[in-house]
Amino acid sequence: MNAAIEFMPALNGIPYFGSTKVIEYDGHNRIVKVKIHLMGSVREVQARIAVQHSTPLGVDDEVLVAGSNVDEMFVIGVISCHATSAEQVLKATGGAYATLSHSAFSATDKIQVYSPRSELLFEYDPAKEEAKINVSKGNLELCTQDGDIRLNSANTVQIKGHAIDMNSKKLTAKIGYARLVFDRLETISDTVVEHAKNVYRTVVELTQLKTGRMRTLVDETYQFKANKAFMKSEDDFKIKGEKIYLG
Repeated sequence: MNAAIEFMPALNGIPYFGSTKVIEYDGHNRIVKVKIHLMGSVREVQARIAVQHSTPLGVDDEVLVAGSNVDEMFVIGVISCHATSAEQVLKATGGAYATLSHSAFSATDKIQVYSPRSELLFEYDPAKEEAKINVSKGNLELCTQDGDIRLNSANTVQIKGHAIDMNSKKLTAKIGYARLVFDRLETISDTVVEHAKNVYRTVVELTQLKTGRMRTLVDETYQFKANKAFMKSEDDFKIKGEKIYLG
């Protein structure tokens, strides 16, 4: 399908002005790679898109290129678009658009939604059965005023970030197996209650406990073994038992 030419006035005295075909298109950075005939030779150069094209560009689309030198080339017009058709492009009045197949980045049957600046916002790939929300700049917020937010996955749910902050009145987790790896772990709590069938703890160097009072209740045997043991009390030191063996 040939689209009506989108054109802006050309400057006088530029060394290159002509039409060419797109060989690569980067809609995220608004840059295309084209071949131009310059001084009897064919060169591949990059050109910045200087016009707001109404349809997504693709390979073999014809554009109008101008520039003062090969390092400063600009796309100043779109002559024809072969990669998309009227049924494959849905355009909004504000400039955003959605495409089906022959997208700006590939020729697979993907559903893609772009911003008015041709930034990829959403993509669904039926071949991979994969959906992606893309935010190149700014924040992404999932918000509900009266309801819940649920993340359900049959496999793994991954969260990755420079920092993860959580602020909640209540946290409940039911996990079959958990493995946590920390360089440093700090916990602050008014009350800590732990219930376990068995607890095994290994510390390579020092374990230190500072407390106001300490009470240990053992239903059966209490065993204490050390290479060297030192016990000191500022006041009284009492040992009470029916039988006490020393030595």
